[in-house]
Amino acid sequence: MDPAGPAVPVLHDEPTGIGESPGLRHSYSLSGARDRPAPVLGPLVSTVYILSATVRAMSTTEALRIGFVGLGDMGKGMAANLVRNGFDVAVRDLRPEAVDELVALGADAAASNADVSRDRDVVVVVVVNDQQVRDVCVGTPETPGVIAGLTPGAVVVVASTVSLAAHRAVSEHAATHGVQYVDAAMTGGSVGARDGTLTFFVGGPVAATDRITPVLEAMGNHVFRCGELGAGAAVKIVNNLLSISHILAAREAIRLAAAAGVSESDLLSMINTGDLGSSWATRSWERLRWQERNHTAGPAGMVAMTGKDLRLARDLAADLGVDAPLVQALVDDVLPGLGDEGLTS
Repeated sequence: MDPAGPAVPVLHDEPTGIGESPGLRHSYSLSGARDRPAPVLGPLVSTVYILSATVRAMSTTEALRIGFVGLGDMGKGMAANLVRNGFDVAVRDLRPEAVDELVALGADAAASNADVSRDRDVVVVVVVNDQQVRDVCVGTPETPGVIAGLTPGAVVVVASTVSLAAHRAVSEHAATHGVQYVDAAMTGGSVGARDGTLTFFVGGPVAATDRITPVLEAMGNHVFRCGELGAGAAVKIVNNLLSISHILAAREAIRLAAAAGVSESDLLSMINTGDLGSSWATRSWERLRWQERNHTAGPAGMVAMTGKDLRLARDLAADLGVDAPLVQALVDDVLPGLGDEGLTS
């Protein structure tokens, strides 16, 4: 992302997730959520605080200056919504045309990763994988990352779906500079990014997450504080695991039915009349197929992203010492058989 030296290989932001479903945009009321018990999601993600909508009214008057790295399918819409909501935004991407589009909306262009964070209160990072998060946030002595340009007390928000190990490593580096670190993985797809209706799963210190709430609310309509560092990432990884599992189960069921002489369309129309065998995947099969065909890297790109998300789930289980034989079987036995055909073929 930094042409002022060896190019950091960050070409665009995190791609639209596999089967990014509106299912998580449920009808929790944001107002008054602190006044009632929050649901319990598990040992790592203890209490979920559904952040009050009143925070937005109180906080948006604060003149937060924002840096933003990664202007691909997701990041472009997210950064545009920050500009439209009146934030002072500086943007960074390797592709000049992506930067120019945001500048036309009112953002400032930054010359490097360190430059995009200079004099900024919050930097949002939306890239593809662990290595790109490290490259953008930490960098090298020759091409320093965004943390180098921040002053103590500023906040780095990594909205990419990456491992707990990556979050820990970068947060430790941030701490040496007095910079706060928050993981804020999101769901909702490129349409949600464009429309400002994303859902964010947030992990990090309460003071930092409260401070960045107006920033996230400018890009989404649900913000969940899941716990301390890594909790938001864990929820997103689990969400992706469930999503992929539904898709792969539907794929196999469709193939079994076809072998028995039942067409895909007939099977789905019958299954979707009830709740027992249907799922969001069976009800969204054609949309999933369209998404796959229109993915920037085609069906092979969707398979690659599936592999990334399944391996993140496997690594999360290992990190937490949880036995997860289904995840291991999906990685070892199912994933290799997908080839480049895609998930819906």
